[in-house]
Amino acid sequence: MFDGNFPHGRSVLSSMMLLTLLARGPACLSSTHVREPVSIIFDTDMGYNIDDAAALGILHKLADNGEAKILAVMTCNRNKWSAAVCDIINTYYGRPDVPIGSAKKGPYHKRFWNRYWERLVSQFPHDLTSGHEAPDTTEIYRRILAEEPDKNVIIVAVGFLTNLKELLDSKPDRFSELSGAELIRQKIGKLVAVGGGYSSAGKHQTWSFKADASAAKLVVENWPTPIVFTGREIGEKIRTGARLRAEEPQDSPLRIVYDCVLTRLKEKAHPSWDQTAVLYAVRGLRGYWSEHTTGCNYIHDDGRNEWKLAPNKDHSYLVEKMGPNEVARVIEDLLLQSPK
Repeated sequence: MFDGNFPHGRSVLSSMMLLTLLARGPACLSSTHVREPVSIIFDTDMGYNIDDAAALGILHKLADNGEAKILAVMTCNRNKWSAAVCDIINTYYGRPDVPIGSAKKGPYHKRFWNRYWERLVSQFPHDLTSGHEAPDTTEIYRRILAEEPDKNVIIVAVGFLTNLKELLDSKPDRFSELSGAELIRQKIGKLVAVGGGYSSAGKHQTWSFKADASAAKLVVENWPTPIVFTGREIGEKIRTGARLRAEEPQDSPLRIVYDCVLTRLKEKAHPSWDQTAVLYAVRGLRGYWSEHTTGCNYIHDDGRNEWKLAPNKDHSYLVEKMGPNEVARVIEDLLLQSPK
């Protein structure tokens, strides 16, 4: 309690500042310290690589910390096990009721990396046994976006862009009288997308754009909010998994995924493409990266991307700032954080 006597010396100014804040009320004090959780829709091709599972795990840890709110998980992978694995991870981290949507259109890629789903499905509780049981992603997108405040949602797309094409092309429905493009423009703050290469001039081929090249081209050319790209060169050097395999309990789904994939690849650690997208979407640049904002991303018909100097669009890409080993430490600290 303030007793009316100001202390002497250098602390006088700070005391006066504190009194000013107190006079303005508790709302002023809280606004300087409390940051609202970032509302995230996570769109994944879960199953093609190790980093999708890790990225979803990190997103849950950030939600545990109060940094993120998971609105939904979407899978563009039409393999029936993809949605089941998303459900397993959501359930393991205490959020079994997070809505899951599964693509009903777009390419079907049979490969499911090292069949780690077999161990997960047999060992962990889940409700979805197949993506066929999950609602269509467009329906989930439109319902959730219609309920959210304007400019409140960040989409993190770590797979191919099929679901976003379908959302962009969607028509007014019972959830909203807006078209897909209008709904996106009104409700979404930004799209964070994994894909492409930006470290050198010329064309670059990456799985996220190649897997559904027509969707990638349409979305990148027509998306009505800012898009931030995290390219191949960002995640390639950020190797994670070694600490997790050494320290994470053996009955963790992420430990099983890393064990299966890294054993097959004969690697000690693996690139962290998708994890960087989640980390940026929730925490921003925060000294991890800087951002190149001049020019635009151009997608060729075969899915290769090329950064053009003009015209300027609401496109940007991440540039390395903090050393890859330091970012890897941040990611593995989150991976090893005990679930709540």
